[in-house]
Amino acid sequence: MPPTPGKPAAALIEAYLQHLQDRACSPATRASHGALLRHLVIEGCDLSQPDTARVQQIIFSPELRPATRYAYFTWVWQFYDWMLQQGEIASHPLAALPRPSSPRQHLQPAVPPPSQPSLPLIQEFLAYLESCGRSRNTLRSYRWTLTSWCAHIGDPRAATPDTIARYLCRPNWSPVTRAHCFDQLRHFYHWLKRQGRLLADPILKLDRPKVPKSLPTRVMSAGEAEKFLAVAQADPDQPRLFTYRVMIELLYSCSLRCGELLQLTLEDYDPSLLCLKIRPAKTGRGRLVPVGRAAAALLDRYLREVRPTCKIPYLFPSPRNRKGCYSPSSLMRIVKLLREQSAIRTKASSHSFRKTSATLMLKNGAPLTTIQQLLGHGHISSTEIYTKLTPRDLFKMHAAHHPREKQKNLPLPALELPGLLFQSPNPRTRHNKLKPAPLPPEPEALECS
Repeated sequence: MPPTPGKPAAALIEAYLQHLQDRACSPATRASHGALLRHLVIEGCDLSQPDTARVQQIIFSPELRPATRYAYFTWVWQFYDWMLQQGEIASHPLAALPRPSSPRQHLQPAVPPPSQPSLPLIQEFLAYLESCGRSRNTLRSYRWTLTSWCAHIGDPRAATPDTIARYLCRPNWSPVTRAHCFDQLRHFYHWLKRQGRLLADPILKLDRPKVPKSLPTRVMSAGEAEKFLAVAQADPDQPRLFTYRVMIELLYSCSLRCGELLQLTLEDYDPSLLCLKIRPAKTGRGRLVPVGRAAAALLDRYLREVRPTCKIPYLFPSPRNRKGCYSPSSLMRIVKLLREQSAIRTKASSHSFRKTSATLMLKNGAPLTTIQQLLGHGHISSTEIYTKLTPRDLFKMHAAHHPREKQKNLPLPALELPGLLFQSPNPRTRHNKLKPAPLPPEPEALECS
């Protein structure tokens, strides 16, 4: 029997692009997927009845770069995976093909396996961290650091301050990476000392690498945050956009981390007290955070009208994963899509709402200890970064509180050296050079009678 003809290629491509839009993929991603599928149709591929050999010939063309070959294979795989879920095809045509190597695999540092004597130490220390309530990302970071360190030295109990100092002075490491690795090695050697497996702690004689202080980046203004929120319409007839709006509102109102938002369950929200119970995620400490009135109203409406009735305990169940919640990459895609639609200048991420909330609350007079408790910081030094003033705030504070600036109609002193008084550059111009302002005219000479 001849095969049953499938849907036209144009209809399949259009339906798949609509599926990508529902998944909050960016317009550039949808355009790239659509261009590749149309290219397959032009090359003679039937999307409804795919020819594996022809698809392989196009994707694995020697003229393509490895990164392009990997991207094409991934996009075509996602397309046929969607068709398999829709029942358009009986089997996946790329299941028997070898997957091209990812270009990111060559960028990741290769860590040789550690020596055999150090493996039990690493496993016991990671088990100790897990018993302390550390998150999976923290355990993964400790595992990479200790594996790399033990592969470098062999037996970690034979380390000296000089070997640790030389290891931390790698030329391709930033100061933040050096300080992060130092903290993890210090924790590891303190644990060995407490366990009685080390006579002397070799890292006690070393000072922590200094980290340059910087201002918080990607912090939005109050107007940009409101413009960002206005993009996701609070309309229950559009459940996907309404869910995005509630998620962004909670990020902004409660100053949550990305992982804390995604791990929220129905039991964590108390509508009578208008608060959320944040489970231990990054720091291993839980806390209660208040929910603003606007966010609470949207959350109550979401629970009544929008959230699907399912057995998933998460507050925001994923429409694709029937047993779990949204992934961090999905939340990043949502924020990126809404940011492009809002057309704000700040390149905001999902973490920007946490930093923006803390910065604006501090500017409005909130105590630093209150912000520390809201953010869940273990040390006040982590919260003190928000007390740093930007140059614009510094100028405003100087003009408002300096005694000489508060007095009006003060004459400017005459300058003897030209070029010391400069005009302020235009902040909207990228390459604006400072130009010396014209000096005040010299006073006329008085005639002596």
